[in-house]
Amino acid sequence: MKSIAGIDLDSTDAMTASLCRMVRLKSFAMNAEVEHWRCEIEPALADAARVADDGAMLTLVHCNVGIDATALGEGAVARRHFEIARKGGAGRRQFRAMETGAAALERVLAGDFGGAVERLRPAGQATRGEYPARLHLASAQLALGIFSGDDARLASAVDDDLLEWGLAHEMNLAAGMVGGLHAWALAESGRDENAGDWLQRIAPLVTDRKSVV
Repeated sequence: MKSIAGIDLDSTDAMTASLCRMVRLKSFAMNAEVEHWRCEIEPALADAARVADDGAMLTLVHCNVGIDATALGEGAVARRHFEIARKGGAGRRQFRAMETGAAALERVLAGDFGGAVERLRPAGQATRGEYPARLHLASAQLALGIFSGDDARLASAVDDDLLEWGLAHEMNLAAGMVGGLHAWALAESGRDENAGDWLQRIAPLVTDRKSVV
């Protein structure tokens, strides 16, 4: 496709074209249009490579392809793109925490708990200004704690404030990414009433497509 929402991708600037491609990639992934998603990856990477930002946009696209691939069950594709993002240019640093969390979650879902631990070990604390990165790190830590039976990790990963902040700022994607795992973690620690409260709060958000797209 040469245009998106009336924007001619051949004549617009590299940043605009890259952002449009990323939106299109995400749309295909969320609708499970796998073949269309696959066909859009290379054009998205090509547009991102044209952005003069020390590889930051290219790293972000690789991260997002990895995240989408994980959700679509394309583990090998996800690992390849996460690895490229990890070794990207100087601009990769601002997305390090996001890539670390997302790649660790892919390892958890593949049953490689040791690999997930290794991925998370060098992860620093993402700041509030890096909210998407905090979500990816939290989802990885919660999933790892739940599925590996690591109660200590689970206890330290439960963070009501993370979800509260996201919902207060209408970042409803937080409910989809972390909400269910958060409630599960609360139930695992015997806080069934708190878990139920959270599920009641997030259910309308994750079942209403318009609230998360």
